[in-house]
Amino acid sequence: MGQFIELTAKDGFKFPAYVAEPSADADLHRALADRRGMGAEAALVDKDIRLGRQLAWYALVRLVQPRLVVETGVGHGLSGVLVSHALRRNAAAGAEGTYVGVDLDPDSGVLLGDRYGDVARVITSDSLAALGSMSGPIDLFISDSHVSPEFEYAECVAAAPKLAPGAIVATTVSDRLPQFAEETGRHCAVFREEPEHHWYPGAWIGFAYSASAAS
Repeated sequence: MGQFIELTAKDGFKFPAYVAEPSADADLHRALADRRGMGAEAALVDKDIRLGRQLAWYALVRLVQPRLVVETGVGHGLSGVLVSHALRRNAAAGAEGTYVGVDLDPDSGVLLGDRYGDVARVITSDSLAALGSMSGPIDLFISDSHVSPEFEYAECVAAAPKLAPGAIVATTVSDRLPQFAEETGRHCAVFREEPEHHWYPGAWIGFAYSASAAS
């Protein structure tokens, strides 16, 4: 059985502390530095690792202590490393969990390597097919495929039957997330950057979560 995630006002105070945790984690930075030059696409990995939305995923994992995290769209694996590192910290406190990444590219997850083999694995597959074959229950689902809002919505719909009670769905496009949340009886929260005097409109992340978890 998946765990039921219930967030309270007290949890809100923990979130910023968890966001700040990776910056002071020497082991995490060492893990990233060790893998940065590895793999067929090493030249495409930034020399300096800059964390953005990955900090939100990390803090969520630390906060809700999921047993199963599934991410679609692994890429180089930066999010996978942050999630896996958070799962390791949770396990040290007695709350074990697993990360499963799904990506069509067989070379995805270069930053993960085998360092996190105890808590993480990457599946080379179409995300919709992989989600359909999973047994679940998924406590945290991260849709990060960056294909289109329509594909993000399709991934959320495919994951829905596998979600644990109280599961959190996180996305990086978000246009269709409010629709998914409404259709599945969830609340939706979107956090959006608003750059000043720049052509880039800013990134955003969204969360769909159980209505009962917000009470």
